[in-house]
Amino acid sequence: MTKVENPAVDELVQAHIQYFKTKGAEGSVMELDELEIADYDFSGVEMDSVSANFCSFKRCTFNATDLYASEFRHAIFEECSLLNAVLVKSVLHNVTFTKCVLQGADFMRAELIGATIVDCDFGGANFSSAQLTDSKISKSSFVGCNLSGAAISDNVEDEVQW
Repeated sequence: MTKVENPAVDELVQAHIQYFKTKGAEGSVMELDELEIADYDFSGVEMDSVSANFCSFKRCTFNATDLYASEFRHAIFEECSLLNAVLVKSVLHNVTFTKCVLQGADFMRAELIGATIVDCDFGGANFSSAQLTDSKISKSSFVGCNLSGAAISDNVEDEVQW
């Protein structure tokens, strides 16, 4: 994993924004695969279709960030804030969330398969038609979540509030 400093992340974010503004004529789709990012604020950024496989995020903020149809295979989120983040149709296979706040996040039709979730607050999140399966969940809250049509099964749970 390669640690990147915040100015380098700024460049990746700006290139991604430019790519979508110009419909692909300029910039590039953001790829964060195998990077270690700490203390970065992605709040409010449109980051659809981002690839962040095997990426580590520590103390990062994604409040109201649009991560539509993004891919986070084996990604690690430690002490991150994802308040009202949009993760609709995102792939989160074997992802780890530790001490994260995800209140009001939108996981509609997202795939959380094989996740490890420890000491997190998903209060009021939308899991409509999402999958949360084969995961280890402990000391976490899902109180007030929309679970309509969600597939939640085969999880190992310890001190989980629904």
